[in-house]
Amino acid sequence: RHFLRSACWGGQPSFFYGRNNLKKYEDRLAMVKEANINNLRIFGWHPPEIPDFYRICDELGITVWTNFTLATQAYPEDQEFIDGVLHECVATVKERRNHPSNIFWMGGEEVFFSGAHERSGNKKLMEVIGETVAEYTNVPYGLASPLSSQSAQNIGFKAHESVHANEHYYQGGLEFMEEYYPALDVCIIPELTAASAPSIPSLKKFIPEDELWPMGPSWAYHWADIDILINLNYEVFGDYKMGSLEEFVEATQMAQATVIQFALETYRRRKGRMSGVSLCHFITHVPDIKWGVVDYYGEKKIAFDWLKRTYEPLLPSLHFAKRRWNAGSEFTADLWILNDRQYGFDGLTLDWQVLKDGAVQKEGSVAADVETDSAKKFSDLSWTLPADAEGTFEVALSLKDKDGKELSNNHYTLLVGDQDEAKAKSIEYLNGALEKFFKCGHSIYRFFPEMWDMD
Repeated sequence: RHFLRSACWGGQPSFFYGRNNLKKYEDRLAMVKEANINNLRIFGWHPPEIPDFYRICDELGITVWTNFTLATQAYPEDQEFIDGVLHECVATVKERRNHPSNIFWMGGEEVFFSGAHERSGNKKLMEVIGETVAEYTNVPYGLASPLSSQSAQNIGFKAHESVHANEHYYQGGLEFMEEYYPALDVCIIPELTAASAPSIPSLKKFIPEDELWPMGPSWAYHWADIDILINLNYEVFGDYKMGSLEEFVEATQMAQATVIQFALETYRRRKGRMSGVSLCHFITHVPDIKWGVVDYYGEKKIAFDWLKRTYEPLLPSLHFAKRRWNAGSEFTADLWILNDRQYGFDGLTLDWQVLKDGAVQKEGSVAADVETDSAKKFSDLSWTLPADAEGTFEVALSLKDKDGKELSNNHYTLLVGDQDEAKAKSIEYLNGALEKFFKCGHSIYRFFPEMWDMD
């Protein structure tokens, strides 16, 4: 078995092909390997990658899931169009089929996603693509992702096949991560969205100085969902983090990292029931304020190191129901060990600590024999918060071998606070953002409504 610790590649390093070169591919893919990603999904909005991309993945041992370049549209059923699509798909397969890294072909990206798609030729087209390319390759083929949207179910697909886990982000604060991600019950997640601003030096390369702070419309021109980023800061920190550019940027990157840790570990603990999860995206091909954990200029965000730790093949993991716990209440969680290795580990020790303001409040150890290719709960832990507790508390995990050598570790920051009160404040901010949206629509001026009314 091969659990996909995946990420959507995000397109060639630059949208402009003349700005790409072999070194960029080598550097970006080396970072993929460093991040413990074992699979890259070629997102259906981008062309299948160049031969050097697949060659480097062959050499690094990174598997590839290649979408054909069919996304979002309602496609016609006339034979001339279908013949043209089949010609392109067959040519794509022939040029890439001898790369062992490519383990999966897929027809469409979000092509069973709306009423227009239900009435279109999309299902027929995806089926005939699969039948045609099967003559040229024995690598498995899937029709599309996702297969469990409401429209996909309306045309005959099942409810628990695949979903794109993007709504935590796009809902803008309607649900916290602890509510949203565990509720998705599917075999695989081809997209899971988390976003942040790049570093300030990177921002300065494409945002005019007079629009850096306070944020100007150039942020929105470069895809920043400003209200979402602000409210996500509140979800993660209990604070909008608007004191300065430095504070805001760092907070968005930490918030992205926190979502990545919580969501990806949630699905890794379902190993055996789930086949994998793909973070959306690893890179993006334009300067933006969006998905990548490595920005357009090749600079790592804070989330990169968190992703690297979260995707460690052997990892201690903490399962908890919520991130906010009232002062005086009992914090409870489960201790898991995740192992994607094709061998087991005997005689390990899982050490844990609960910390408040840097001081150890409670600690313990659990003996563990870890099976090959497994995800298993080994123990639980609890700690009663002081009645006057404020701020945050932390849980640190360390997995050691029989000689006391640390094999991997993990760390979590949780909040002292009332979950219901925080949720109400998040929804209050969301409602204010929606008022601006209803006035201005998707125009960037929804973030700057004073500009909407200018002459």
